[in-house]
Amino acid sequence: MDPVALIVPQAVRGLLAFGERLGARACHARRLRRNGAPIPLAYAGQLLEELADETSMEGFGLAAGAVSRYEDAPLGGDVLGSPTVGAALARASAVSSRYCGGQRLRIIAHGANVLVQRRFPDSLRRGRRQANDFALQMLIDVVRRGVGPCWRPAELRLEGPAPGHAEEIAALSAGSTYFGAPADCLVFPRSVLARRLPTASGVTARASAPLPDLDFVASVREAIRSLLDLGQLSVPKVAEAAGTSARSLQRRLAAEGLRFTRMVDEARFEAASRLLRDPATRITDVSFELGYTDASNFTRAFHRWSGSSPQEFRRAARIDPAVGAE
Repeated sequence: MDPVALIVPQAVRGLLAFGERLGARACHARRLRRNGAPIPLAYAGQLLEELADETSMEGFGLAAGAVSRYEDAPLGGDVLGSPTVGAALARASAVSSRYCGGQRLRIIAHGANVLVQRRFPDSLRRGRRQANDFALQMLIDVVRRGVGPCWRPAELRLEGPAPGHAEEIAALSAGSTYFGAPADCLVFPRSVLARRLPTASGVTARASAPLPDLDFVASVREAIRSLLDLGQLSVPKVAEAAGTSARSLQRRLAAEGLRFTRMVDEARFEAASRLLRDPATRITDVSFELGYTDASNFTRAFHRWSGSSPQEFRRAARIDPAVGAE
């Protein structure tokens, strides 16, 4: 089973901001802004789907991509500092999976043409077309930096059936647009790769830290921590992030000698210990942050994890900051 696909939150924040400008109130947007840790790609897709629904825009990803700048992408400065279009696309191919786990970007020579093929992992189901549309616009933006703002690929080949906004997508192509391909693909003359990119300027966004190189178990732990912080933690949510069923996820963990409930307890204790060190955070607020509707249930759980109450832990940590730290 592949590791859970994660994405740096910087890649999603611009989409949230665009949706909010249109009046959307995406669930958990505040928590996502606060969360600097990687989030499951499947959760990012869920947000995109919610934004499309709230704005009544089936082509939300396309519209967001049209007004976004590649400079603000997690790898924007890295890619736009390249000397040519070809070098920029090659750089994007080399590093894109470091910011969006499981994403594959390939540059394929095909006679006088070149195919730029990009595909998200199968675990991205909800919001997949929106994510594809946004990524498509971003790739076109890179080429336009060297060719001109009106440039369009000679042909588009896109995965999945034609959506309701297929005509909007087709308008991005100078020629034919085909649906039902195994991956999204831009086709254009190879000569475009040699076009020079202007010297990068105005790249103000600081690149996100790349995703850690995680095995399956470590990636599940990361997904649990992230979904806990986002208020979305459940077995089905983690299984969705892993692109599998809840039963298969638990079977795989059992094969590693692990139980999902134990991993959740560890993540909750880690988060609770961090929050309790802030004297301005009330214990009832810590309880709510960890998904407990009753503070007494949290107190009992915390005593089970640590052998002390939250109040006792807080007093001990005030005297010795090393208490509960690993």
